[in-house]
Amino acid sequence: MKKDSYFKFHVPILLIGDIFVFVISLIAALYIRYDLVFPQDIWKNYKNSFAVLALLWIFILLIADFYNSRKTFSFVSYIGNFTIMWLIWIFLSFSFFYIFPFFGITPKMVLMLDAIILYLFFLLWRNIAHRILSSDSIKFVLFGFNSQIKELLDGLYRNKSNVFQCVIIALEPADKQKLDITQSYMKHIDIVDFSNINREIFERHNVDYVITAREHMQKTWADFFFREVFPMGIKIEQFQYFFEKVMQKVPVQ
Repeated sequence: MKKDSYFKFHVPILLIGDIFVFVISLIAALYIRYDLVFPQDIWKNYKNSFAVLALLWIFILLIADFYNSRKTFSFVSYIGNFTIMWLIWIFLSFSFFYIFPFFGITPKMVLMLDAIILYLFFLLWRNIAHRILSSDSIKFVLFGFNSQIKELLDGLYRNKSNVFQCVIIALEPADKQKLDITQSYMKHIDIVDFSNINREIFERHNVDYVITAREHMQKTWADFFFREVFPMGIKIEQFQYFFEKVMQKVPVQ
């Protein structure tokens, strides 16, 4: 069973990788700018000023929530959000060298080369990182089905880098007609009647979370949850809280 610390190593890995990509981008920019000649004094001229820009870069990424592994977003919106942050960083970086001229350099060419290389390297690195970090997904069970659950599933499977995977949907017979079985992700989800849900199904799918509405906790399922689910180390979360955490918005009632 996965621990609460599942996400704790994500941020350090992404942070270290982002810093490494920033340094590599600067070195590549310097090699291109100085025709593959890279004397030690050139590095000394740039390392202090660009160290400040690196801190500014990380700060902007933090503000933009680029270290949130739970957040879901489409590839298009990811590129859009990143491009906006990248342009803000370029503007602040150019301003920096004129506001603080004591660094003694105004590296227009190097800064533009660095920015272009950083843009490409960062997207490549983050794509690889998200694929690796999300390869061991967190599996959850949904109780019931409605428009909000459909919105959650659509959002999760639209984002290829998310770490959550729905493996079971437990339904009452009347709810089955609400399912859209044409969605490609439905073939990876086990549809089970409420009356047939049991511990063996949870064990077979290696479930980590049960996501359920408050009313299910107040019915006969409460006994099943406390008698079977809790001893397995499976966590139970209310749907609304889980939706807000994953989708970064409140579900429409």
